[in-house]
Amino acid sequence: IDAMHFDFVDRVLEVSDERIVTVKAVSMSEEYLQDHFPSFPVLPGVFMIESMVQAARRLLTERDPALSRHVLSGVRALKYGTFVSPGRTMRIEVSLLKETEEGFEFKGSGVVLEAVQEVLVDALGVDDDEVTPEARLTADLGAESIDFLDISFKLEQAFAFKIPQGEMFPENVAQDPNYVQDGKITETGLVELQKKLPHFDFSEFGKDPQLTEIGNVFTVDSLVNYVERKLETATRMRWMWIDRITELETGVRLVAIKNVSLAEEHLHDHFAADPERGLGALPVMPSSLIIEGMAQSAGILVGHANGFKEKVVLAKVSKAEINRDATAGMTIRYTAEIERMDEGGASTKGTVEFLDPATGASETVGAIDLMFSHIDNNRSGLAFPEHNFVFGESFRTLLEMSGVEGY
Repeated sequence: IDAMHFDFVDRVLEVSDERIVTVKAVSMSEEYLQDHFPSFPVLPGVFMIESMVQAARRLLTERDPALSRHVLSGVRALKYGTFVSPGRTMRIEVSLLKETEEGFEFKGSGVVLEAVQEVLVDALGVDDDEVTPEARLTADLGAESIDFLDISFKLEQAFAFKIPQGEMFPENVAQDPNYVQDGKITETGLVELQKKLPHFDFSEFGKDPQLTEIGNVFTVDSLVNYVERKLETATRMRWMWIDRITELETGVRLVAIKNVSLAEEHLHDHFAADPERGLGALPVMPSSLIIEGMAQSAGILVGHANGFKEKVVLAKVSKAEINRDATAGMTIRYTAEIERMDEGGASTKGTVEFLDPATGASETVGAIDLMFSHIDNNRSGLAFPEHNFVFGESFRTLLEMSGVEGY
């Protein structure tokens, strides 16, 4: 089984002593999207946090390599503005505010970019506003034959998939007499091109298929279409960060547990051994995933209160404090309580405890306060699937295994 690599910095754009700018491109090949959410895949909010954490860690490492294993200990007033879906890119900017005896304090922000747009801007040296859906790669954006190779390479990097030769753009068309006669694409050629390149629309071109005009078929929109088709075939993994619900009082309180196991792939990257610096492996559960465990616990509590009729999504991390690392062999216990709930959403308060499986002893190690939105009531300008894509089969299985009714 291929391991999920826990790296949310695809590229560093700028870095100085006190500021770093990075890029994270979201690809459907990222495994967790199978569960978040199957019919409406978006980057989990906690991975937006993790992108900032990893950017901050890179900034610290640039200052001093000995600082490379700092972990997140708290979050204040983090608010989400929009969804980040596959094919989009986040530009992360993190600035160092101050250094204290306890560690470092940062301020971060994220802006969503269109990944395909960014690739074309980078490859062709054009401005963002030139890369419109109808823009032609050759006539409007000035792409030459060598640029198509660069575009293919950069798309592979951005979306983590391979593009076989001739799959995205046609090759050797002019040299095939079955395809071209008297400077025009033949009927046979048009049929074959549409078959091999379904992401391009040849309908208008087919009315007067001059070979010299075939470049007009290659638009930004057709490139986006290709990427979307490519991403549909990607493989994925699971996205559940609680193992069992142990208590549930409808509309009031929920308790869940999560076992931390070395079988979880992300622990092998967080943190991997670094022989050059004499550091052994240090498998620690990322704090962002501890926040996600609380978000899933509290989200189920909020959803259950209304019979799972609402699409409940995390809207804000009001506060998150985590003062100990979770390592393999530990059990995490999440306790979530509803503080306020209305038709627009809910706010919850939660505590995080570490349990000793051998003795049953517990230790409170953090507090996480969250806000949730009922998105059908708060984001009427966006189109969502009618069914409740938030609470899918994985949640159904968890609830059934935990003996929870009402789904």
